[in-house]
Amino acid sequence: MDEANKSLEGAGKTQGPQHARLCLAFCVATNSSAWLSTAVLVTNMRNFPLSRGTVAGVLKGYGGICAAVFTEIYSTLLRNSSSKLLMFLALGIPVLCFIVMYFVRACTPASGEDSSEC
Repeated sequence: MDEANKSLEGAGKTQGPQHARLCLAFCVATNSSAWLSTAVLVTNMRNFPLSRGTVAGVLKGYGGICAAVFTEIYSTLLRNSSSKLLMFLALGIPVLCFIVMYFVRACTPASGEDSSEC
């Protein structure tokens, strides 16, 4: 929270979110994240049936790396500003996704067993 928001809330001019409402928002956000993670995991398990363990490990590893990258972006580039973080999440990530989507190519899933995979 930046200094302007702290002083307004401390002076009683604005009202912060109620704790119950904030807990409900966190519950909904966490639940939606779990649904998205499950959808990604199931899709990749179907696309790569012979390498399920590797695929699951790579996806979980990318999740951890993503959290570390967001932490570094927040602390170094955005200088711990919550308003800049919200702007980055609202605009920066969709723009980045649209830029990167041109580098992703479709592949056909493996249909038979490959002896080199075992």
